[in-house]
Amino acid sequence: MDIEKQQTSPVPSEQKMETIKVLEYSEFEKKYWSKVQQRIWNALFERDRPHDEFDGMTYLQRCEDNRKGSNTYVEPKKNKEDTNYASGMGRQKLFTYVSALANLDLFPDIGAFNQDDAEIVELGESMQDFHWKAAELDNDDEKKILRQYTMLEQGEVFVHEGYEEQFSKEKNVTGLFTGKFDSVSWTTRLKKTKAKCTRTIIPNEQVILGDIRIFDNERQPFIATIEIRSYPETKAIYQKYERWEYVPREVTDTLNISGNASGSLYSPFHFLKTTQKEDCEIVKYYDKWNNEYMVAVNGIMLVPPEFPMTVISPSGEYPIVKQVGEVISANFAYGKSVWARMRNNVALYDEASRMMILKWQKSVVPPMANNTGKLLSSRVLMPGKMTMNVDPTRLQRIDPEGQGPTNAEFEVLRMMQESINRNSLDPVASGQNPTGAAVTATQILEVQRQAKMIIGLNVFAASMLEQKLAWLRTYDILEHWFKPDGYGPGAEDGDFINRYRSISVPKKFEGEGMGRQVYRLTDT
Repeated sequence: MDIEKQQTSPVPSEQKMETIKVLEYSEFEKKYWSKVQQRIWNALFERDRPHDEFDGMTYLQRCEDNRKGSNTYVEPKKNKEDTNYASGMGRQKLFTYVSALANLDLFPDIGAFNQDDAEIVELGESMQDFHWKAAELDNDDEKKILRQYTMLEQGEVFVHEGYEEQFSKEKNVTGLFTGKFDSVSWTTRLKKTKAKCTRTIIPNEQVILGDIRIFDNERQPFIATIEIRSYPETKAIYQKYERWEYVPREVTDTLNISGNASGSLYSPFHFLKTTQKEDCEIVKYYDKWNNEYMVAVNGIMLVPPEFPMTVISPSGEYPIVKQVGEVISANFAYGKSVWARMRNNVALYDEASRMMILKWQKSVVPPMANNTGKLLSSRVLMPGKMTMNVDPTRLQRIDPEGQGPTNAEFEVLRMMQESINRNSLDPVASGQNPTGAAVTATQILEVQRQAKMIIGLNVFAASMLEQKLAWLRTYDILEHWFKPDGYGPGAEDGDFINRYRSISVPKKFEGEGMGRQVYRLTDT
């Protein structure tokens, strides 16, 4: 699909350099954009204040704490003698959950019914094949693992389901380049290079829900997102919009997030205080109740005020799916992560481990009192070190009864580890060898059965996430994949006919083995 054609000279002149025009909004546009910004800002302020559901933290602090804990963040030493040890137990438990979910087949099973509620088996199987093809084109197997990981890491995940078209410049060269600037020329045209259903994980900090006290995402008064993309990538998506010519190249902080006291925690906005310039802040606003959609790039509205949301979301529902891993409350929009459930126990275990390491170091290389009257280095205590004219009796241990960790201390550490296991999964469920004396096969089977019960809630949450996404994708496929993709002569009589998208999927045929099922759409 060609959007425009133009002749490009080999050496652009100063007059042909791109310039950004200044856009003057109408009074109606100013009032509408001001209203949208105010709604987003009010919801942002409510979300980013401390909440008891987040253990007194703000949402941004909670997201940062989850991310650091799940990635075994090792804090810098506060004192030279400290040990910056981290057990990594939280990350190990997290990936045990992710591995369990990765082994499940959560692909949607689609059924189709007529007006009399009778199932049309072939139609349902065909739609399922279209879903499989859309997932293959979008590399959804890898994205599925990423969204499940995010749900477990943060307590909730936000996934945008939509149909995306991208355009790029195609250049046809005339002549042969010999090193001279005037030996070659080319023509440039804007061509659609990619059009497909996409699922994109939106970082939690970039999603703003209209009401933090409403659990059901479908009941939210509105949803807004703020994302950062590079200027070339944003241009590939939005350059066909009439007002793209007014979008500035320099990133714009529309909602003054960098000036907010808590704005420094926005990892996507760290660059606002750097020299990074050619990026775009994309603000999207969805209001299903008024059927409104707005997208603004670097502060420039690209669609008219009150633009119908059903144009970009044929289902009429929000194109952003939220799934909570563990519920906090029926009257709270966000969830609790795997890390948050065992954060205190892991922190206490790591602190106890650091103390035991310090005690062991103290027993091996004890603190000494130097009464020799000479300035000695601590290296005099190293093995094989020869020191002249030093009376060893004048070197005394400051802690003469110091010893390494005791059995009682190891027992306390073991009790802490068991507490962590009770709040997550037993090591046996993680594929580790069982510990303790005389562990029987029956005990191992019982531990594995209990592990399935514990992880059952996360399996349910992951399946609900895929179900919600499949429902939205069905509408996108029906809206976009069954429209004519071109117009040309037919193969039989040469009459001009509509051309449609055709797909092929692997299929097992009865009595024939594996092959590929081909779907070709026609007007008849």
